[in-house]
Amino acid sequence: MLILLAGLAVGLVALLPPGPITVSVVGLGARRGGAVATRAGLGVAAGDAIIVLASALVVIAGEEIPHRLQQAITWSSITFVIIVGLGLILRSNDVLGLVDRIERPFRTFCAVTLVSPWVFGGWFAMLAASPFRSDPRSLLTFAAGMLLASVLFHFGLGRGAARLSQILDDTRLLAVTRLGGLLTITIGLILAMI
Repeated sequence: MLILLAGLAVGLVALLPPGPITVSVVGLGARRGGAVATRAGLGVAAGDAIIVLASALVVIAGEEIPHRLQQAITWSSITFVIIVGLGLILRSNDVLGLVDRIERPFRTFCAVTLVSPWVFGGWFAMLAASPFRSDPRSLLTFAAGMLLASVLFHFGLGRGAARLSQILDDTRLLAVTRLGGLLTITIGLILAMI
C-alpha cells in the first residue's frame, strides 16, 4: 500500500506544473463545459496509461534507452515545449480556436499525449529512477500509483475547468493561455539546464 501511495505522490508532483496539455484542458472546459473537458482529461490519462505501462515493461526488462535516443528525446522534448510555449503566448487566439474545433476530446487528447516526446521521457525517467526498479511487482505497484495520480488529476482538472467558465471570460482565458505559455517555456528552459 505504501508503494502505491508513493507512486501516487510522485505522479501528482510530476503533474502539477501546468504544461500545454493542462492549459488546453482548462481552455476546453472554460469554453465548452465540464463534460467535454472531463473526456479530454480522461483521454490524457488513457495516453498516460499506455506510456506508463510501456515504460514499466522496459524498466522491468532491464533495458535502458540508448544514450543517443535518450538525448534525442530530451532535446526534441525541450524544443517542442519551448515552441509550444511560444505558440501559447504569441498565438493564443489561434490556440483557443483550435480548442473550440476539437470534436472527439478523448481520442484527441489521448493521441496528443502519446505523441508528445516529453511524456514518455518523463514517465520513463521516474520509473527508471525509482527504488523499486529491481522488483517487478513493486515497480508495477508504483507505476499503478503514478497512473492513479494521472487519472485523478486529469479528471479533477476537467471537472474543475467547467467551473472556470463562470470566472474566465475571453480576455482572462487569453491571459491564462499566455501564462501557460510562459510556464511551459520556463519548464523547457529548466529541462535544458538539467
